[in-house]
Amino acid sequence: MRRLFCLLTLLGLFLSGCGGIEWFPETGVASFSFSPASEVDVAAGSTRTSSSVTLAITGIATASISVSGDASSKYSINGGSYTNAAGTVKNGDRVTVQHTASNTIGGSVSSTLTVGDKSATFSSMTGGFEFSTAFNVDPMTFVESDPVTLAVAGGSAAISISGDESSLYSINGGTFTSQAGTVNNGDQVVVMHFSADGATNTTVTSTLTVGGKSGTFVSTTGNFARETVSASASADNLGSAQVRLRILDGPYEIGVATVGGSYSLNGTDYTDETATINLVDGQTLYLQGFADPPAGTVTNYVFTLDGETAITFNITTTN
Repeated sequence: MRRLFCLLTLLGLFLSGCGGIEWFPETGVASFSFSPASEVDVAAGSTRTSSSVTLAITGIATASISVSGDASSKYSINGGSYTNAAGTVKNGDRVTVQHTASNTIGGSVSSTLTVGDKSATFSSMTGGFEFSTAFNVDPMTFVESDPVTLAVAGGSAAISISGDESSLYSINGGTFTSQAGTVNNGDQVVVMHFSADGATNTTVTSTLTVGGKSGTFVSTTGNFARETVSASASADNLGSAQVRLRILDGPYEIGVATVGGSYSLNGTDYTDETATINLVDGQTLYLQGFADPPAGTVTNYVFTLDGETAITFNITTTN
């Protein structure tokens, strides 16, 4: 009887994993998370990319992967192209999530990555404030922005204006001024400036700064505002940037006026081909171009809309 008892005891230890041995290891995907899980005070319409997550997958060769949430949500595996199509991953793969931030002040965007039966969410929230763009304004006239109601933490903050020399602002319907001042929570502000002449220039920009936040008011005598963006890259390498279009919604013929430049609507499929594309206000356009040697050279790439200069992309060669 004693021998039988010992045998039963040993069998019980064996089945329960005697000595810390895991006889039936778990399989599947370990929980994961992005750090940080959310970003705040991001620029409206900017591309947001999460931290990289290294996946721990045991007992199975691959696991399914997909992304959901905002329509702009995509993921990348091991630094590859971003996609929103479902796929598979394996143990040790590194994954990041990307989306386009909201175009509204305080707007939130979320992307949820699902691997196997585990999920993690990456989100962003815009900060600051923003004025609507004024399109097709009369040349050489004063143009006013729509009013913006300020949310000021702490009750009050400094206010100033910069940009075009004609830029002015008004608080709660008061006198327009270019002098720095103070605003309170809940105040309404309006920006005003003198519009472009429509010949040598089409676009005028004023930047209002309240505390540590800024918003721009742009007017244009046409259907879109001209933009200038800059980047840097080592000699004979690609430089890249992105620009948030201020444009009346509609079809436009987009082209590259400078050899070596290219554009993309999604950040991956670049082209230098002229094409007619439906564009919307606030849409992000991705740009690329080569940095010409030697160091210090500034290479200018011009992109056109309907045959007119729309974006100037400057790349400074670093070495």
